[in-house]
Amino acid sequence: MFGAARRLPFFISRGAQKVLFCLKLTKMHAYIFSFFRQIGLFLLCLSLPFLLTAQTQTDWLGDWSGTLEVQGMEIPVVFHIRLEAGELALLMDSPKQGQFDLKFDKIEIDGPKLKASWALANIVYEGQWSAEGIKGQWKQNGLSLPLQFKKVGADELPQAPKRPQTPQPPFPYIEEQHYVITPKTNIRLEGTLTLPPNATDSSQVPAILLISGSGPQDRNSEIFGHQPFAVIADHFSRRGFAVFRYDERGTGKSEGQFAGSTTHDLAQDADACLKYLSQDPRINKEQLVVMGHSEGGLIGFMLGAKWGKKLGALVSLAGPALPIKELMLQQNYDLGKQAGIAEKTLETQRNFLISCYARAVKKDRKSEDKFVADILDIWRGLPKKERLQLAEIGLVETGVKQLGKALYAPWFRSFLRIDPKKYLKRLRCPLLALNGGEDIQVAGPENLERISQLLLQKEKYPTAVVLLPRLNHLFQHCESCTIAEYQLLEETFAPEVLKAMQEWLEERFAPEDEHKH
Repeated sequence: MFGAARRLPFFISRGAQKVLFCLKLTKMHAYIFSFFRQIGLFLLCLSLPFLLTAQTQTDWLGDWSGTLEVQGMEIPVVFHIRLEAGELALLMDSPKQGQFDLKFDKIEIDGPKLKASWALANIVYEGQWSAEGIKGQWKQNGLSLPLQFKKVGADELPQAPKRPQTPQPPFPYIEEQHYVITPKTNIRLEGTLTLPPNATDSSQVPAILLISGSGPQDRNSEIFGHQPFAVIADHFSRRGFAVFRYDERGTGKSEGQFAGSTTHDLAQDADACLKYLSQDPRINKEQLVVMGHSEGGLIGFMLGAKWGKKLGALVSLAGPALPIKELMLQQNYDLGKQAGIAEKTLETQRNFLISCYARAVKKDRKSEDKFVADILDIWRGLPKKERLQLAEIGLVETGVKQLGKALYAPWFRSFLRIDPKKYLKRLRCPLLALNGGEDIQVAGPENLERISQLLLQKEKYPTAVVLLPRLNHLFQHCESCTIAEYQLLEETFAPEVLKAMQEWLEERFAPEDEHKH
């Protein structure tokens, strides 16, 4: 869902770099992937150096270009096999995502056969060399998909996708690198503060804190080569606002560990960043803004409830307002409907997930094995007809075990217990809530309706809710409006949304005499 997240695609991360891979199968398989990606099963880390034993090295050295099928799209993949300090190494590019020189974990060569494996990700590529190229299979979690490479020259390598909105220097504003130490966990968070040139101790400016959605996100909230937070920061710092964006714990240059963190942990990190921002003498403490996307919007609600009237304004970009259990059920249904899954199968899945979620939110200390056994018992207790329906979307015994392990994770169990109403009712600042009309991760109409019901009666604290037609979860203008389309779109963030947020905030912070005219 979130963020980013917790998505049909899956990522391989190396520090602040992330590269997307999606596997193209039928619509049914695409939905299966979206379901399991949502629970975090495709979030991968890649950081180990290559080990390689080789024969006929010269046959393998060079640049190899291939294509991985992605839900009706083609994703270029490039292998670079070269010598580094006398040892063979393999680096990978995914140009469409703007990611380059990602090192593999391990590779073995036996004559004409190559085997590259990433143990932590449970991914293996096996290929056979010939004069025509490398013919092989990409394998993960029991799936095997063809991926073939041919040797190419430097001028034949695929290029990175166009991202015309990504800011390029020189910038007409100040850019500073800062770090924040969290008070309870003593984690060092690294970030970038951009300020307009007129920001001084005597001429204070409004400031925005940006908070990313689910999953380990860098300060730019980068996804598929898009850098939405860099775009937002650039827009606002050109127009008189300071903006602070940061690498989440365990991501980019920030310390700590992301795995095992809950939404509440991430909210504490964001709170530390907001306090740090408020202490900068160039910042107007009465004009502090929290702007969060997706799960970051939920964290924004949490900070709004805590800071009360000390917060100048809050901007929610597809932030969830429904109880999270309902939100996840809605998301599964919407993704399944889009993939063409039968209504009866979706209803069976919904009922099964309701039971699984009810088990997940219980506060007990059972081991993971016992918890997974409980989830399996729920599945085994279903009528045979319903188990056959679930099998159509990948929920056979192996899939149910994976679901159980995902639900056992601290983040997921904690997340499912959250009802944003608890925080929305305690807001004491103006709120702008925006959702894309084609968002299938955080359904706009349902979530905005709940915000309206809870807040619009508070005339003292202006609330604006806006459903934006033809925009997806990332606030891109979309055509098919699927998750897979995110990477194909050149637009990073709709300009009219940037303008709408700017005008709304300028109105909030305009001097009193301007409001009278």
